[in-house]
Amino acid sequence: MKQVQVHKYGGPEVLKIVEAAMPVIEGWEMLVQVKYASANPKDVLLRKGKLKAFLSIAFPLTLGQDFSGVVVQAGKKIKEYKPGDKIYGMTNRPNNGTFSEYIKVSPQEVCHLPENMDFAEAAAVPLTAQTALQALKDIAKIKPGQHVCINGASGGVGTFAIQIAKILGAKVTAVSSAKNEDICRRLGADIHLDYNTISVEKSNAKYDVFFDVFGNKNWRKTKHLLPNNGWYISTAPNAKNIGDTILSYLKIKNSRLIVVESDYNDLKTLKGWLEKGKLKPVIEKEYPLSEIKEVHKRLETKRVVGKIVLRVS
Repeated sequence: MKQVQVHKYGGPEVLKIVEAAMPVIEGWEMLVQVKYASANPKDVLLRKGKLKAFLSIAFPLTLGQDFSGVVVQAGKKIKEYKPGDKIYGMTNRPNNGTFSEYIKVSPQEVCHLPENMDFAEAAAVPLTAQTALQALKDIAKIKPGQHVCINGASGGVGTFAIQIAKILGAKVTAVSSAKNEDICRRLGADIHLDYNTISVEKSNAKYDVFFDVFGNKNWRKTKHLLPNNGWYISTAPNAKNIGDTILSYLKIKNSRLIVVESDYNDLKTLKGWLEKGKLKPVIEKEYPLSEIKEVHKRLETKRVVGKIVLRVS
């Protein structure tokens, strides 16, 4: 089977498409033919070696986390799925990359495909939408009427965060460039701030949650915007955010690095919202797997609007 592998850290040129052995499943696993996968900034960090201090992964690295596809084989202990079922989800195990024609997954990591979505649309959902959901619902515990600021609102996590915050009843301020104001408004943002003309941390606004999706702020820069029980949540895995997260568990401050894990119940919740039209993915462009290097070049600009999806098989 074809698979994207990385045999040394470096730029997009280290990405190789190779022939790899088919996965072998255990009784509690499923073999899945990947139809589409989506590209995420985490893939770039892994390729560059930026996460090697936090993850124990040996070469060759396999990239990609979320996907859509078809069950090919179900282990003897699997009751919920059968061959031919269309599913979407995200792999929690390291080095089980979805930029592969076939992968193995567990039932807890996946859910049946939303009935109104094709494989490309569904692949754009799992990692970014679950990140937004787990940050806003589980960590911040958003309540109706609260005010959420989303910094980096036009990206993959940000476009879902706007919609999920609105579903949960919050008022939303979206921070992005002026050219992406329209899409933020269409997704439900009540207020838009252009970061080129307005410094959000220098404003007089007050928020219950500051969701830093772009990752260029921190708790110290934004704490004056929040009440004592307000939350700063970031997607950026740096030493400062990790330290602040430890302090948050000690009840010293409300600052958390969101580390997403795929969860069947969360995927089922998202599936319901997607089928009702309350939630929709924003896809900037679709690429074939053969253009994985171009995809990474685009990711490195940090200007992707919504998601990029790859046609795998």
